[in-house]
Amino acid sequence: YAHPVIGNLSLDANKILYSSDSILGNINHVSVQEKSGLDLQELKTNFAYHLHGGYLRNLYLKTPSTTLQDGLEVYYTSLDSLQTQMGNMLLKVNLKQSVVGLKDVLIFAPDLRKQDLFKKYGNGQLKLEAILSGALNQLDINNFYLQGLSNTLVHVKGKLNGLPESNKIKYNLNILRLQSSAKDVSAFVPKEALQQVRVPNTFYTTGLVSGTLQDYKTDMIVVSSDGAATLKGYVYMSPGKGKEKYDLYVNTRNLNVGKILRQDSVMGTITAVITARGQSFDINSMNTVFSGKIQQAMLMGYNYSTISFDGKMAQKAGELSLTSNDPNAILQLQATADLTQKDPAVNAILNIGSADLQALKLYKNEL
Repeated sequence: YAHPVIGNLSLDANKILYSSDSILGNINHVSVQEKSGLDLQELKTNFAYHLHGGYLRNLYLKTPSTTLQDGLEVYYTSLDSLQTQMGNMLLKVNLKQSVVGLKDVLIFAPDLRKQDLFKKYGNGQLKLEAILSGALNQLDINNFYLQGLSNTLVHVKGKLNGLPESNKIKYNLNILRLQSSAKDVSAFVPKEALQQVRVPNTFYTTGLVSGTLQDYKTDMIVVSSDGAATLKGYVYMSPGKGKEKYDLYVNTRNLNVGKILRQDSVMGTITAVITARGQSFDINSMNTVFSGKIQQAMLMGYNYSTISFDGKMAQKAGELSLTSNDPNAILQLQATADLTQKDPAVNAILNIGSADLQALKLYKNEL
């Protein structure tokens, strides 16, 4: 845009007021083409720009692949204040029934062509509705809706505080729906990350999430082509390593953990309810209690069922109680562990009612 070449320019405007520090007026029609590929078919708006901000009201902007409408407003103390106080900038975004063409995005940011997202979907469009208001560091998200690529949708409401400083970010969001697919995720997630995890072909989540970049509180449901899960509770990482706090409830329903973790040969689907509450993820400083009920779990080729357990860990001493009513493994286990010494000590009492090792795929031949 250092040397723009324009053609087919058409302009209709009135009530233009201009001074040394401001300009306002009505644009009834603008259309123009530019050599970079920009084809502005229609622009209408009531506009203003002054020392403390500006607005585009009654906005209608149309290109072959993009439609933006209704209004944008921004206000600040001064342009200089944005250098140190950008968070105080006031925004009012009111975009309805809008569409963003990725082809138009590339006109203004051509370097994005190198990214997989634009390589795959460079001719795609994103449906957009955004109603936001407040200071940048204290935004009210009355509605945000984005849909596009092959199967991606984001629909959220809530509050977002702390921008533009990442260490001050706080959020309280109602995720009405967040959905995507393995195909779409592969376009914007690093390949290295996908080597460890296999994303389900399709998935969506809905629920509440709040916190910071270190502390999380959630009440969400995830449904995917590889099963479903409910996650409730919190994880606080801000206290520091070895002092983390958590209280979690996880309910999985035919969740193919093995496939997702790329451990298909070891495990498969799991249907279970598991809870954990305590402090620290380090075994040396852990103080936690946990419990679980496993309805079914595919492990090493056998589908275990009807297993429950509970236990605790504190001051390097642990206890575990497990009961299995699986038809091929009826047993009870009581175990303790002492990790305070150089050589850990484990004591266990195992009562076996019956066990079919061949059925459990632990022994190939009959005993």
